[in-house]
This record gives sequence, structure tokens and C-alpha cells, in this order.
Amino acid sequence: MTKPIATLLIAAVCVAAPPASAEEPRYSSQYADCVKRAGGATFPMVECITAEHRRWDAELNQQYRFIRGKLDGGRRNGFDAAQLAWVSYRDANCSFYNDPEGGTIARLDANSCMLEMTARRVMELRDIRSRIER
Repeated sequence: MTKPIATLLIAAVCVAAPPASAEEPRYSSQYADCVKRAGGATFPMVECITAEHRRWDAELNQQYRFIRGKLDGGRRNGFDAAQLAWVSYRDANCSFYNDPEGGTIARLDANSCMLEMTARRVMELRDIRSRIER
């Protein structure tokens, strides 16, 4: 491939890629306190992660419903399809971390994956919502 064509392809990919959120997810103070109290013990850590995931998941559903309510026809169908695909990917990806031979740390890894992926999707939906509200 010649250099000008490669440069053009890279530019096209960069333009076509969805904008990433500049903001990182910030977990709640309840989560930070819970993790501190857990003292590194796996089961209490999983409980902390699960509680924080519930908070982010509630916002994910709220953002999804708001955005969906603002879209019509094909855009709504496309948004629904994207969200369903994302949920399927998140669940499969995080399930992979729950290695049956991985001991208790595997459960911690799987739950951490769910929290992080959900929080990042919320950040993405916040960005989408801000563009819709303009």
C-alpha cells in the first residue's frame, strides 16, 4: 500500500470513530468507603463492586430511556440494536473473566469488569445525550 493511501485510510478511520468521552467515570464516595472497609477481602470487595454497579446501571437505564425517547424511527431502532449488542458484549466479555479455575479473584475480576464497562457506557451515553439536548 502506498503511503498516501495508508494516510488516507488512517484519517478515514479517525474521522469515523465515535468520540471518546474526555471524562473518566468517577465512582461514588460510598464505593470508596466500602472498599476501604473491605480491607482487601474478596467477598466484601465483590459486595462493594456490586453496589456501585447497581448505581451505574440505574443511570445507564435512565440515560438510555431519555435518549431513546428523543429518537425517531430508524435512529431509535439503530440505537436499540447498538445497546443490545453492547449489553451482549459486556456480559460475554465480563463472563470470560469469571474463570472457574481462577479462584475467588476471578469473581472479583468479573464484577470489576461489569462495573468498569457499565460506567464507561454511561459516560458515552452522557455524551450522546448532551449532543441531543443541544
